[in-house]
Amino acid sequence: MASFKSASDFGFRDELVAVGAGSKVPIFPDWETHKVTDKDIERWDMQQNNVGLRTGAFPTFDIDISNERLVSGVQRFLDQRLGSKCVARLRVDTAAKRVYEKRAIIFRLDPFSPKFRKMRVTAKTPFGEDVAVELLADGQQVVIDGVHPDGSLYASSFSKAKSADELDVVSAATAEAAIEGVADYLREQGCVDIKITGTSKHQAQTPEQGAVTDEHWKLIREIISHIPNDETRHWDDWLKVGFAIKTCAGDIEERKDEAFQIWEEFSARSPKNNEDFTKHKWENDICVSNRGHVGYGSLVWEAKQNGWTEPAQAAKDVFGAVDLGGGTTPPSQLIKKDMAKIAASILYYPEQWLGKNAPPRDWIVDGWVAAGEVTSFYAPGGTGKSLLLQQMATCRALGVDFLGIKTKRGKTLILACEDQIEEIWRRQEQINSHYVTSMDVLGKNMAFWSRTGSIDNALMHIDPKTNKGTLTDFWQGVKEVVKSEGFDLVIVDTVIDTYPDNENERFKVNLFVKGALVKLSQETGAAVVFTAHPSRASENNKDSDNLSSGSTAWEGSVRQKLGMRRNDDGVTYKLVKNKSNYSSVGDHLTLKWERGVFVVLAASMPQAQLDQALEDYLLDAIRDADRRNIELSANQNSRSKYVPRWAKDNLSPPLEIEDVVNSDSQLLDNAMRKLVLSGKVQNVRGRDLNQKVEIVP
Repeated sequence: MASFKSASDFGFRDELVAVGAGSKVPIFPDWETHKVTDKDIERWDMQQNNVGLRTGAFPTFDIDISNERLVSGVQRFLDQRLGSKCVARLRVDTAAKRVYEKRAIIFRLDPFSPKFRKMRVTAKTPFGEDVAVELLADGQQVVIDGVHPDGSLYASSFSKAKSADELDVVSAATAEAAIEGVADYLREQGCVDIKITGTSKHQAQTPEQGAVTDEHWKLIREIISHIPNDETRHWDDWLKVGFAIKTCAGDIEERKDEAFQIWEEFSARSPKNNEDFTKHKWENDICVSNRGHVGYGSLVWEAKQNGWTEPAQAAKDVFGAVDLGGGTTPPSQLIKKDMAKIAASILYYPEQWLGKNAPPRDWIVDGWVAAGEVTSFYAPGGTGKSLLLQQMATCRALGVDFLGIKTKRGKTLILACEDQIEEIWRRQEQINSHYVTSMDVLGKNMAFWSRTGSIDNALMHIDPKTNKGTLTDFWQGVKEVVKSEGFDLVIVDTVIDTYPDNENERFKVNLFVKGALVKLSQETGAAVVFTAHPSRASENNKDSDNLSSGSTAWEGSVRQKLGMRRNDDGVTYKLVKNKSNYSSVGDHLTLKWERGVFVVLAASMPQAQLDQALEDYLLDAIRDADRRNIELSANQNSRSKYVPRWAKDNLSPPLEIEDVVNSDSQLLDNAMRKLVLSGKVQNVRGRDLNQKVEIVP
């Protein structure tokens, strides 16, 4: 977001704070209690102040860590513990084209929880780097948009929620547990000198604040039924459930007996239960004065960890059969009475298409790369797959055919995990020379994100115990860049850099391709092409053009699969379409590397493509002669002024048809006749010739 107005529209209005541009300090002293007005919003935008947000109502985890792997790990933990519907505030250095690892994650205060004060965990990495995760809370504010004191920019991503009301909630209890969990994670990663502060400074909660609404109280039994209580449950965890039940009941008289019954039923599920002791604890230890650190939010959180879904969210989560870190629940656990309503909104019947035409299929490269789908591209190391795809991106930026194949003009993002930006730059200069273009013409229609040297390029991490996939911060970053910049093609070079797991495990491969790559395509509308290296056995098998590696799920989970290998002559290459769900299979082109680019040799071109290339060459010759004020003829008897003859003597043909032009005059003659017969050129009275040829407008 770029303004107070847009932040207000999102739902932050009452908690906004004006912060000085290039500063972290509010511009007025009573910012903690100031009531925001419409005039404030308008004035602060005109003054171009930094957009601040009070964190009492929107607790914010400020991750002050420079190590990208640790940052990703902390955010994954918060996603799993608190939920992934949050606002991510990043810092961007536009001059250096760098996104800082440090970030802030903004949640919403649980309406049934009291406000609480700041909590903090600090540590040092094994290399001596300082690490800190601070939970900004009541009495503090965070800048969500504007200019950092060092000149870099704050930028927040709001794509995970449509409004502030949709943000996942944090209570005093879950916040404290999250801070302790972050400390445990840092300890597991080898960090030392770990210190936690602030976790015992929650504000006391009054009985009136603790009581939940009647609507939520009706759900307490159902929630408790999903919370396990067996011999493995710790004593303190058993007591916490009692505290939470009593907190939810509050001092409402008609709830007291029912609250105790729920506590008794929960306790009775444990073989260690003693009825008299349970009652004694309820009446003496689980009392009003001790209540407050846990409540409804704590019960909901634990129930969700064990498969419960709030009824109001059931329809929204119907597509959450695969948990990608957001804590969604499979359809089998949804409330049955809602299923008919849900089905009516997601099923399609053929009669709905009566009298309508299906939309035409859209292609990035006609017949080879489908728009909005995932395509794999296998080639041995050093073959030139990165170069070939960079050529394709250039052709899309220019709106010209790629290897003679019709190509959709558009914007391409290349995630370059193997090549440094300087090498990409050198390669682009050679490509530009081939297509007779320049960097300014390409503009912003193609972009490179060099990831060489990055510690963690993973798009998804898969838990080895649960086999659940969690999308990473890098994936979220890619999605935001693709959507904000309007890219309609993403090239992942290479997939092994973004998939840090076993390529032979079918389930994990399928989960990664569909849960990370296909999901990226679906949520952005962009096509995805990923490159991969074949196995040594596949590379050495000269009898098959179908290069592969690892599980067959790599091929089964994509819609198109391409492959390229060097031919035995050591000079040419074979580009093959191994799989396509939407076009012919087995098509191939013979390529040759010439002056820094790949060109397709005429011998492997489809006849129509070769004819078109020859016609284009002759039309270019006519235009060139016209610029020189030279009259040419379509008549073979005109000797040196005959178009094909003059073209061969005066105009270098494109590399892909060079051999044909120099060796087969008959093909050029045929192309000239087709131009005349098709009406693309015509004979008119000339100055020096009885007839000269000109292009028909």
